[in-house]
Amino acid sequence: MMVLRPEFTSKLASQLLEGVSLNLISQHGQGRRRTIQDLRHILPSDVKVFYCDMKRHMGSVYDYFCQIKGTCQENNQNIVIIHNVQPELYEKPLLNILQQIEGLHHTVLLTVSEEKKCEFLLGYRDVILPLISKEQVVNELQYHDFSITKTSHSKIADWILTQWHAPTKLDT
Repeated sequence: MMVLRPEFTSKLASQLLEGVSLNLISQHGQGRRRTIQDLRHILPSDVKVFYCDMKRHMGSVYDYFCQIKGTCQENNQNIVIIHNVQPELYEKPLLNILQQIEGLHHTVLLTVSEEKKCEFLLGYRDVILPLISKEQVVNELQYHDFSITKTSHSKIADWILTQWHAPTKLDT
């Protein structure tokens, strides 16, 4: 598997493994989901990753967080990823359980949102997802081995970066 933003994703993984909770910020369509996928691919296999997409788990987020709290293993590194942060995250019951999860030994949180919203958690760092570069788009085109000539990669990359609504979703 190819990592779209290798340097950035590696740095993100390092910070999480060092015990720093993060808020990954980026507009829709710029590669948040892909970055999470790449991150999960490069993390050591003994790291337990919990994933919650708040848009998909809306009715059961509190129960899911309670389950996570009970499942986090004290002897392993745990990373809780909360994608598509929704306003409900800031309501007292969810906020309380989230702070309890963050307080667990060897457990960090990675929230993923379109804007800065997680200032309620101590020690959180905001991380801006960098725009995808032309070189990264060309590498992705080569990785997918689309039926195009190598000389066309540069022109297609330029078009993707200037015209395509979601430049990291090349396979849609």
